[in-house]
Amino acid sequence: MLGSIIQESAEKYIKKMTEILGVEKIVGIEELDRALYELMGELLSLIVSAYIEEIDAGIMTDELGRKEAGVVIERRKVPRSVQLRIGEVKYERTYYKIKSSGKYEYLADRAVGIKPYSRIGDELSEALSNAAVEMPYQKSAEYISLGKVSAQTVMNKLRECEVVASEPVEVKQATVLHIDADEDHITMRGGKKSEVRLVSVYEGIEKHDKRGVCKNIFHRSGYGEDAETLWDNVLTDIESRYELGEKSTIYLHGDGASWIKTGLDELPRSKFVLDPYHKNKSIHAMTSGCEDEEQKKKVRDALSKGDRVQLASVRDILIKQKPERTDKINQAWQYLDNHIDGIHIREIDQEAKNGGCTEPHISNVLSRRLSSRPVAWSDKTLSVLAPALAAKSGLRLRKTIWQPDLPPTLHNIVNAAKKKCNFAVGALADSIGNMPLFASHKSSFLRQALHSLAHPIFL
Repeated sequence: MLGSIIQESAEKYIKKMTEILGVEKIVGIEELDRALYELMGELLSLIVSAYIEEIDAGIMTDELGRKEAGVVIERRKVPRSVQLRIGEVKYERTYYKIKSSGKYEYLADRAVGIKPYSRIGDELSEALSNAAVEMPYQKSAEYISLGKVSAQTVMNKLRECEVVASEPVEVKQATVLHIDADEDHITMRGGKKSEVRLVSVYEGIEKHDKRGVCKNIFHRSGYGEDAETLWDNVLTDIESRYELGEKSTIYLHGDGASWIKTGLDELPRSKFVLDPYHKNKSIHAMTSGCEDEEQKKKVRDALSKGDRVQLASVRDILIKQKPERTDKINQAWQYLDNHIDGIHIREIDQEAKNGGCTEPHISNVLSRRLSSRPVAWSDKTLSVLAPALAAKSGLRLRKTIWQPDLPPTLHNIVNAAKKKCNFAVGALADSIGNMPLFASHKSSFLRQALHSLAHPIFL
């Protein structure tokens, strides 16, 4: 049965392929790509359907084995469909009752690993989810499945995934590490504003083609976890890559938010460095509208020396000159005063200047997917998507506990049915090989391209 179906399907679709490729006019590459892709998907879907039904038939006809295992037929020819990477597979199988447990099973589904109630295969689910990390759900559906699944399905599958653990690397000694910490501001469903945190770890900035490049950078992001958990995970990532000695120093760059400074408590021998962007932004806010250039210079001088007294003195002068800006001047002064040590360190420690690229990291890692387009997110999605964007190591479906829980005699029935299928397909190679297209000794691109149909690669 299986062999004849495969041979008939192969002959039918090889004929269609030759019609597509054999026309006199030149076929456009995009038209050719889609036509052959869909055609091959249809062929393979038919073959997989026949394969499952052949296994089902093998189980059903093994009356002696089913009797020993205490398995009786409950219902026959129950339809089922599942979407795989090759396309939609439609088939019919038998529903059984297992006397020993009182449970009901589709043994053919169990034999080939199709999960109960699942309409999409794991391979397709993972492919859709990984594509959705880089592009909108609808584009992922169109790109991976030619639009055969919905955007909602892609989102649901993404939520079932977890980030693949990165490959272990050789642990090396680290004298200096730099960490940039910042957040991307996003919109949640319902219009509520939120943020996704990003931590970037690297060995400093080196010149590459006249541009500064962060050396050996890796990222960590998360959503919905507290600051202590995030920094604990960051430290674990660091220790899996570096051996931190007594003389090692970690420079933590950021805007001074409380969650960032929490890292100083979690990271050994760490020092905070206020990034230049926020420093300059606050200096501008403090001195905006001031025509006295001398006062602007005094602000920068006080910060470079770490002199809080001088900074406060300049604040008083600016308030006298612009009393209507008192609140804004005080607000900017307070920010600079709170982080004056993080500014001063750049003057006394040259290594502290060798980092602090927070904004580019946010733009390149998070914003391109999370906030550059008008999208509203949910907690469930961000808890998977944010770590995936940072890790750049792919997604996989979370492992589910799904064991056969069947008597050994029933396993023997299933295995016997599989062996029959393998024998039938193996015997088919010679039959397909004798088809006129393959029997010819003339070599051609088309003959080589279709030659794989003579082999049971789908198993």
